[in-house]
Amino acid sequence: LQMITIAQDLPLQQIIPIVSKSGHSRFPVTGNSKDEVLGIVLAKDLLNYGFNNNGQHFNIRDILRPAVFIPESKRLN
Repeated sequence: LQMITIAQDLPLQQIIPIVSKSGHSRFPVTGNSKDEVLGIVLAKDLLNYGFNNNGQHFNIRDILRPAVFIPESKRLN
């Protein structure tokens, strides 16, 4: 199973095909490496942003949501 991530510096024109091809609704946004998760972007937020702002002055940080990190040592119950 492969995780699909979006790099923070990708333009909207390159992100939209990734989102539509994958069929997922949430995407981790990464910094300099795939281990540096800056947050989560939702497909619906990208679509709203693209339609309402015509993709101009796009900054993914404007629509970034916080990522929830759960340590491996955390018990399920």
